[in-house]
Amino acid sequence: MRVLMTGGTGFIGSYVARLLLARGDDVVAYDLLPDRNTLQRILAPEEAARVEIAPGDVTDLPLLLATIKRVRPERLVHLAYLLTDACQANPPLALRVNGQGTINVFEAARTLDVPRVVWASSIAVFGRRSVGPDGVVANDAPHDPATIYGVCKSLNERYARHYSRAYRQDLVGLRFPVVYGPGRMRGGGQFVHELVERPALGLPGRVPYADEPVSWGYVEDIAAAIVAALDAPAPRTRLYTVGGAVATVAEAAERVRAILPDADLTVEPGGTIGLLARFDTAPAAAELGWAPQVGLAEGIRRTIAYWQADAKRASSP
Repeated sequence: MRVLMTGGTGFIGSYVARLLLARGDDVVAYDLLPDRNTLQRILAPEEAARVEIAPGDVTDLPLLLATIKRVRPERLVHLAYLLTDACQANPPLALRVNGQGTINVFEAARTLDVPRVVWASSIAVFGRRSVGPDGVVANDAPHDPATIYGVCKSLNERYARHYSRAYRQDLVGLRFPVVYGPGRMRGGGQFVHELVERPALGLPGRVPYADEPVSWGYVEDIAAAIVAALDAPAPRTRLYTVGGAVATVAEAAERVRAILPDADLTVEPGGTIGLLARFDTAPAAAELGWAPQVGLAEGIRRTIAYWQADAKRASSP
C-alpha cells in the first residue's frame, strides 16, 4: 500500500512510517519543513532512506493536489498542524494551518479519489462541560474547547462530518491525548520534557500540576491506532477518542523516581492545566480493534532509556 502523510517527518509520523515500512508499504512524507533528523532518531538508517520526502504546505492546495496526483496514494494520513502554544500565539495562522489546511486535505482527497483519509483530531475539542455524570467523556460528548487549538480541531470535526455525509468520503478522525515517548523534540507539553527527559539526562526537572490527571498516550500505541484506522474494513463512528493510561502528574513522577531514584525532580502542587483524563475508547476498540498496549511505567522506562542512549551516542568520540 502507498501512503502519503502530511507532517510525515514529525514525531508521530515517524513512528507510523516505521510500522508501515515494516510491513512493506511505501511511505511519502509531505512536509513544510521536512525533518530528516526526527526520522533518523526513530527509524533505522535503511528505514529512513525508504521514506520519500515531498516538501509542501497543506495551505497550498494546488501543490497538495499536484503531489497527490503524482504519488497516487491508496491512503492519506494528515498530521500537519500547529501545536497548542503556536495556536494561542497566532490565532489567524492557527485557523489557516489547522483549519484551512485540513479542509484542503479533505478537498484534495475528494477531488482525486483517495480511498481513505485518517486525520488527527484531539481531546482538546472537549472541556469541563463534556464530562458525563460518571466522570467519563463519552466518544460523542459535546465539544467545549478551551484553546484555539481545540477550537480548530472542533471545526475540523464538523467539516469531516460534512464531507462524509455530503460526498460519502471515507474519513476517519482520531482524537489524541497527551502523546509522549522516545524522540519527541517538541510539543507534548513542557512538563513532559521536565518530567522525563531532563531527569534521564541527570538534569533537574520541575513540573507543575501535581494533582492534574492526564491521559498519557505512548507514541507507539498512537501510531498503532493510526495504522488500525488505515486498515479497518468498515468504520462506522468515524471519530474516535484514543486515550492512554490515566495518572496524575505526581503519579507519573513517582514512576520516574522508581527508575531514577536519585532524580532531582520537583513536583509543584496544584491542578490547573485543564486537561481531561477519562475517556470512552470503546468505539475504537470495537470498530478499529485498537487498545493501548504500553502502560505508563513501561512507556516512561523506554523513554528514559532512549534519552540515556542518545546522550551516550552524542558523547562517544
